[in-house]
Amino acid sequence: NRDIRTKYITAKYIGLEAYKDKLIPAFHKDQNKDSDPLPPVFATADYDTKHVNDGDEKDNQKGMVEYTGVIQIHVISASDLPKADLLSASDPYCVFRNSNGQSVKTKVIDNNNDPKWNEHLVLSVNENEPITIEIWDEDDQSKDDLLCEQELNVGKKCKNGEMVEFELDMVINQKYKKHKKQPKLKCNVTYNKMDAQ
Repeated sequence: NRDIRTKYITAKYIGLEAYKDKLIPAFHKDQNKDSDPLPPVFATADYDTKHVNDGDEKDNQKGMVEYTGVIQIHVISASDLPKADLLSASDPYCVFRNSNGQSVKTKVIDNNNDPKWNEHLVLSVNENEPITIEIWDEDDQSKDDLLCEQELNVGKKCKNGEMVEFELDMVINQKYKKHKKQPKLKCNVTYNKMDAQ
């Protein structure tokens, strides 16, 4: 299954000679020329072995979830985020996480409660397991603060090979319950189902 997944991802997303040694989507090439792109994080064989075989019985029962494909995420913007910093607006970044704990994230936008990322990310998914979407405030002096979160059910909300536009109502962290506005996240998601081999 891992060989099939690797071949699929390689064939689908790595078309340029320069990218053949890295699992970085080809469409990252022209994006954010001033900074290095954030590559997707793919699970390794060691990761699978560790998470399936280590830990107590409860962890073992969970095991690893097989991937059914990958999603291409165009993270556009967020609006009306809670203000996490006392003297300035938040410094937000957005994280997409699958049920196996893999995650990809955007860059940080400094001092902005209505950030515009306009970034492309790729994440392996199982269509029967929702992905978690979180928006965090980066802090230099302390731990980053979770501002809001939401789940996206890929199997129900996305169609194979089609781009779907989302404007998600984010659930505010209880720490910021006094925040009266409704944070929203705009993103486009394309689900590419793994070809049956």
